[in-house]
Amino acid sequence: MQRSGNDEKNLLAIFLTIAAILFYEPLTTIYPFLPPLFGLAVWKVYSSKNIFIKVLWIFYLYLYEVDHNIVGFALLITLFLSYSVSHKIAQLFYCKTCLKVVLVLLFYAIFVLLLNFLSYIFNSNYNFNWIDILYYLIIDIIIVAYAV
Repeated sequence: MQRSGNDEKNLLAIFLTIAAILFYEPLTTIYPFLPPLFGLAVWKVYSSKNIFIKVLWIFYLYLYEVDHNIVGFALLITLFLSYSVSHKIAQLFYCKTCLKVVLVLLFYAIFVLLLNFLSYIFNSNYNFNWIDILYYLIIDIIIVAYAV
């Protein structure tokens, strides 16, 4: 009886996701030049057919949010908003790489707008380092567009 390679691919994907949660996410608090991999999380939640991988990436975003003291479930709200329009955007693009880039750009745009909105509501000042956000965006686009 032949074995399918899909089981091994799923186990590898689950292992890499757990490794990202356990090892990579804590390193982002120590080294600020490491990108948060929001784009990878959004793409995996959108494209993965395995519900366990989706839940792990959502947990990664939640853990990042708690670890970096981001206000009020902003990442999860941003993920929900970008995921809810991603299927409509997918109908516009035939190019898979273009879809990846647009989804990452959409996620970052919604995230920055939501943080600006929350800072206005709560009358607080979230200092954005726009160069860091641009750096994270470019690295996320490169990772999602070419490596995944």
